[in-house]
Amino acid sequence: MGARRDHARRNRHLFLLVVNQTAGPNRPGTCPHTTMSHDMTKHIICQRCGSPEIRADAWASWNPELEMWELAEFFDMRFCQRCESETSCIEVDEETGLEIQAFAMKIEADGSSRAAEDGEMPDFYDVSVTTTPQARGRILSIEEIEELATRDDCENAIARLSRSYPRAAVTRHFE
Repeated sequence: MGARRDHARRNRHLFLLVVNQTAGPNRPGTCPHTTMSHDMTKHIICQRCGSPEIRADAWASWNPELEMWELAEFFDMRFCQRCESETSCIEVDEETGLEIQAFAMKIEADGSSRAAEDGEMPDFYDVSVTTTPQARGRILSIEEIEELATRDDCENAIARLSRSYPRAAVTRHFE
């Protein structure tokens, strides 16, 4: 029994992967807004705010052989942690639908900020992961790192986000 349990524990991620891959439109495990992708090129985000922090309502069943919970069925309700409300989701392809953007920023006399123009010394940098324009031209922000003090901090943030989103294009809106 011990060897079987250890084998089951080592393979529990594979088991969940198979459950998700075999899910169909009317079978347990179905999630109409979820895409199983081995290379993580698809992202599910909130259609309102762009957050990937989406929760799905689901049932789980206890598997006594594996001694763990298994997802049994997904339901239609989705909840966005950022919006703190029920939402619908959109699927974004990382390679064609996401972009890492970096901006050099200036602080105005009134305290507001704007993008630095060519030749201006920036006061700080902002880096964000955004979608390409969605319905009605809306661009959604998935992740933001704001008010980075130096160009090196900005480049480090770009490198970190590039590891998280390796297929996303990178655009620097400064020289």
